[in-house]
Amino acid sequence: MTDFTPGPWVQFADQGKCVAIMPAGRDGDICTFMQPPTDADARLMTAAPQLLKALEKILRANDDFVAAMPTEYEGDSLTDACDEAKALLVVVGSAGSGS
Repeated sequence: MTDFTPGPWVQFADQGKCVAIMPAGRDGDICTFMQPPTDADARLMTAAPQLLKALEKILRANDDFVAAMPTEYEGDSLTDACDEAKALLVVVGSAGSGS
């Protein structure tokens, strides 16, 4: 679905600080840190695979919605946001851009 290491990902902590993010139950690192990230940043990075999967579902649902609309439908703010998200997924290299 994507070019990324599939989730779930987990944090590896040393003395209470995140020092690496790695695939859960598999060998290898996603990233290691010389300076530990904040707890909020580490949680966000760890959640990235699940966030990407949820975003791809939203994009597919919006595509289905737009496809069912009359031909004169010009979109709405959700469709505009989905278009922005698709463009960002192209930039980060995700094959699952909801199209």
